[in-house]
Amino acid sequence: MAKKTLSEFQDTYNTERNTRKKIDAALKSLGNAWEYPAEFARRAGIAGRQLNAQRENYTGFIVQLPRIHTRSQARIAWAGSKKFATLLRQQLNHAATAAIYSPGAQ
Repeated sequence: MAKKTLSEFQDTYNTERNTRKKIDAALKSLGNAWEYPAEFARRAGIAGRQLNAQRENYTGFIVQLPRIHTRSQARIAWAGSKKFATLLRQQLNHAATAAIYSPGAQ
């Protein structure tokens, strides 16, 4: 009978570890792009609830998106890298500032 390692045991029974591995692989494959959570969960091959449970571990990759309409809910996006997430945040801040200070803004 073949002996199995601790890593093999964790790969089989530690679902949180497996979820993190899948998220890490999905982030790497995303590259310099972004996706809404449902799309990103499909890319990672995990359920949306599993993705939501890991959000606090990946805050650097998450971008809060503003409401588009008054009735819409605020959304988030997953970015493929922390650097790209920072760029997206800067774009959102720039767009918000431009809207506030544009001559036609109310």
